[in-house]
Amino acid sequence: MNSGFPLWLHFVPRIQFQTDNEPFKAEMKRFTAKIVDMMKHEKLYASQGGPIVLTQIENEYGNIDSAYGSAAKTYIG
Repeated sequence: MNSGFPLWLHFVPRIQFQTDNEPFKAEMKRFTAKIVDMMKHEKLYASQGGPIVLTQIENEYGNIDSAYGSAAKTYIG
């Protein structure tokens, strides 16, 4: 439903998902850092002895980037 994004992101003023949009990038940077910190704290990464080998921010963005126009190219870059 929300493409894996937290519901509260929909209420951020001027946000446009998965584009070169400053509100989106700022919120995702903050949210991603929080999740990574939580995973590190729980020692979930393989380098810490946990089961997680890799984390990925975007998945198959190339399948949808045409819907976002030129802002998609700068965002993914």
